[in-house]
Amino acid sequence: MNARLGWLLVWLPLGMVWGCSSETEQLAPGTVRTLTAIDMSKSYKIVSVHSGKALDVENGSSSDGANVHQWGYDSQTSAQWTFEGQGDTYAIRNVASGKVLEVVNGGSNNGDNVQQWTYQDQSQAQWLLEEVENKRGSLKTGDD
Repeated sequence: MNARLGWLLVWLPLGMVWGCSSETEQLAPGTVRTLTAIDMSKSYKIVSVHSGKALDVENGSSSDGANVHQWGYDSQTSAQWTFEGQGDTYAIRNVASGKVLEVVNGGSNNGDNVQQWTYQDQSQAQWLLEEVENKRGSLKTGDD
């Protein structure tokens, strides 16, 4: 199953909104560019297309098992993520904690929660990035 989560990636260096592409063209604040490439040397916020809120580690926790939820973004590092390529998949690492985004207990059902955990090279912490019909980026785990 190719379940799409409906999240949009936005790169925010130095507090400015930039496009999520291999280009370095500056965009107006609040402008989002279609996902075309991930620069693994940069940090990203991951924004829900529906709510406009960012993917964030609850309470800025650095613990394994800390919940990851959506939250209003105000430049906190608990809502900033880096990507580490591994073939055609990525580990998505939280800037504040150094932990990676993973599906709890390796679940594969609709509604299974996502948390942060120390990276252990397991499929529940590996993500594919796909372009979707509306030209916005989406995330899915390596097993979907």
